[in-house]
Amino acid sequence: MVLAGAAALWCAALLAVACTAPAGVARAAAGAAARVGSWRAAIEVPGTGALNKGGDAVVNSLSCGSAGNCAAVGHYTDGSGHQQAFVASETNGTWHAAIEVPGTAALNKGGRADVLSVSCPSAGNCAAGGRFTDGSGHIQAFVASETNGTWHAAIEVPGTATLNKRGDAWVHSLSCAPAGNCAAGGSYKDGSRHMQAFVASETNGTWHAAIEVPGTALGGQLRGRRVLLRWRGLSGVRGRRGQRHLARGDRGARNGHAEPGRQCQGRCGVMPLSGQLHGRRVL
Repeated sequence: MVLAGAAALWCAALLAVACTAPAGVARAAAGAAARVGSWRAAIEVPGTGALNKGGDAVVNSLSCGSAGNCAAVGHYTDGSGHQQAFVASETNGTWHAAIEVPGTAALNKGGRADVLSVSCPSAGNCAAGGRFTDGSGHIQAFVASETNGTWHAAIEVPGTATLNKRGDAWVHSLSCAPAGNCAAGGSYKDGSRHMQAFVASETNGTWHAAIEVPGTALGGQLRGRRVLLRWRGLSGVRGRRGQRHLARGDRGARNGHAEPGRQCQGRCGVMPLSGQLHGRRVL
């Protein structure tokens, strides 16, 4: 059974929802389909009883191309204790049996796959993204597409094999408009073990190589390093116990800033980094 906690009912409000409806009236369906503002009784996602032998299944995301035509994605645990990715489709108000995402059995040699996001710009045309674990135990990002009601084999997001040097890549979010034209966003771990952000685009049904999100390189380079910020005479350093604080080197404690060598203890001012490092030294 698809669960949230011990035994929760599956509904469109579970974790994520995207719906298309006229006049702003949300008409999502997740077994408890809304019809003119009235929710029907929730049901177990069809087919998950047979798939979920290990007793741990979840719907992570849901999207509807039109009222009564939706897709739900998530994961289940098979009889060997491996986490597998599934998708279930609703057509004209009827939910069909969930299936393992095609192609993920071949990809997911490490036995830990999940679908985290789905987008359906029109009925029967969707795209989904998530992660799988390869035979080396590395986490890789994948996308899969549905065309005219048929799901096609999942593929590793093009370009992430090159980016993801340390084996920790995920698709976190995905959006399509119109069908076959999508964008996926996620994260990967580079060769220096820094988490970086990526985007990948699909054009007319073809996915292109992922790239690091332009402008995010500085953020990743700062992770895990000792940083000295020069901004209007302020320096950001770490104390002996690792607490970050700000110090005004020329005037000592003033306006809530700590003296050099003393810890902040919550009294330091907040400096947003955006734009303030431009042209400054980062050590």
